[in-house]
Amino acid sequence: MAQGSVAIAFASCTEDLQKPFLAQVRNLNPDARLYVVSEFPVEGAHWVPAHLDRSWAENVARLRDTFRGRRVSYAGVVLQPNLPYWKLRLIPLWLWPMRTVLYNENLDHFMLRPRCASTIVRHCLWRTRNFFASRKTQAVAIWRLMTNPIERRRVAAILAARTAGVVAAALKALQPPMRDPRMTVRLKPGVAVIPATSPAAVNRALRNVRFSHVVLTDGNSAPEIECIEKMQRAFRRIPDLFAATTRMPAQRASPGGEDLAYVLHGSADCTMYDTAKLLTLGGLPDSYATEEVRHMDLGYRGWFSRPPRNAQPEDAFLQLTSGTVAVFPGRQSSLGRS
Repeated sequence: MAQGSVAIAFASCTEDLQKPFLAQVRNLNPDARLYVVSEFPVEGAHWVPAHLDRSWAENVARLRDTFRGRRVSYAGVVLQPNLPYWKLRLIPLWLWPMRTVLYNENLDHFMLRPRCASTIVRHCLWRTRNFFASRKTQAVAIWRLMTNPIERRRVAAILAARTAGVVAAALKALQPPMRDPRMTVRLKPGVAVIPATSPAAVNRALRNVRFSHVVLTDGNSAPEIECIEKMQRAFRRIPDLFAATTRMPAQRASPGGEDLAYVLHGSADCTMYDTAKLLTLGGLPDSYATEEVRHMDLGYRGWFSRPPRNAQPEDAFLQLTSGTVAVFPGRQSSLGRS
């Protein structure tokens, strides 16, 4: 039993034509409920999705079932060229051939009826003229290519660039994948101490380190065994830790402190890093003027790339005069895991 009259607009056109096209289809029968069949919703009509990734038969069956029991007064289609909608345009011609209204990109229209024969002939002649005009433009372009050396060099350069890109992609696919530094270098348990005299010197030394952990100092004094042991204890207590940092005894403002409080970055005075993770981040950055800012950048990249977080062993960062390190007491140790 019929459930009412509907008008269907198959939006097989560019976005700028959709609204005026819908207005044209609505004017064919203002009392009919308007549906639009398109890839994406269109404002002002009930949307029926067009699944272009499915077969033509599946879309025909789905639309036949959608409008079963409804009287289709008109089905509008836009015959705009150079668009991949020909399978969509054939659906109304298959389901409702005598009610299909065909529009061109100027929104002139006709139907497949005898009275529209002259309009259909004029439309076909117009399309044929446009087809040969476009081929003439292509022929002119080919003629210019054959007679103009500059055009030939331009095309040759484009082809060479595309060929180089294909060759580079093929060579890259043949190369073995880049491996993590910790997989290419077998690091022995131990600690290497590197004075942070300059980022370039630190990075050169870092590439030659064969120990699992490295301590970066300010270059003015060597860390005491007590400091190194405390930082090693932090790595043992928190698996997969990225960095542990502390101040050397002579630089502490007061005794005591919080054990394993979390900070945003390490200190330029004395910070122990996991060697493999530091190599993965590219070592100490050289684009900043001060050591503190370089360690801040390392801390940021360590947090951003989500390796294990910086941890602070006991007696660290209490009553700092510079105030450059933010301490977060009371965090759970799970923050230090990856």
